[in-house]
Amino acid sequence: MVEASLGKRVLGLALLALALFLILNVAQSFTSLKVLNEEWVKEVRESLFTFGKGEDKSPFLIVRTLLVQPEPFLVSPLADIPVSLTSKDAKENATIFGKTGSRGNIIFRVPAGEYVISAKYLGIIGNITLTLPNERAWVLVTYKYNRQPLDFFSFEFTDKDDTGIIYAGDAVKIKFYSEVIETPELLELYIPIGSARRSEELKQTYVTIINFKVMNSLNSDGEYKLTLTSYEPLPLNKLPYHSVKAAVYWLKIEVNRG
Repeated sequence: MVEASLGKRVLGLALLALALFLILNVAQSFTSLKVLNEEWVKEVRESLFTFGKGEDKSPFLIVRTLLVQPEPFLVSPLADIPVSLTSKDAKENATIFGKTGSRGNIIFRVPAGEYVISAKYLGIIGNITLTLPNERAWVLVTYKYNRQPLDFFSFEFTDKDDTGIIYAGDAVKIKFYSEVIETPELLELYIPIGSARRSEELKQTYVTIINFKVMNSLNSDGEYKLTLTSYEPLPLNKLPYHSVKAAVYWLKIEVNRG
């Protein structure tokens, strides 16, 4: 009986030591990833054991997607963003597909090698090529989709065929001034299309959102002149200029290794 009890204690201590080793190993992996907040690190740690055993040296690739507004500054995670990972080392391109979770991230554990990472939001596609090391390392790729509302802008177009509709080939331009916008990739218009009375005191305004791809961008001392093309035909009568609002989007991709 004494030997059996002693054996159980030894086994318990061994399991405890193994658990401490794994926890310390994981904690050390995160030491250099200072950009991660505590809640997000906790989520990744809880998912850790799903992706392989401790002795496996395959790297971890974490892809995070954020919506960032420079002024006033706001940051929020983007969920359900499609992300793909394509191996460039395979004879035939092998691609893994996934979507970001509620905290805006997705984790891949794959063999070392060269990969193309791709994410898409509002028609903005970001691709980056990385070489993942042959070691149990963490690589964090952050997609920052920057969105900046425009306070003042001028919007003009040329209806070259006099159709009353803006098509992809029609010249559409916008001009504005900004010190925070970097490389505009997409313009979003918010157009009120009416209101419905819910009660005598309360009205609800309905807004249609129209996206334009930026074809050309000129910046002179902070004054931007963009040439645009619409993703779909736009009737000109949907442009009540006095109440149209707009925002510009651009993408930055950051890589951190730990």
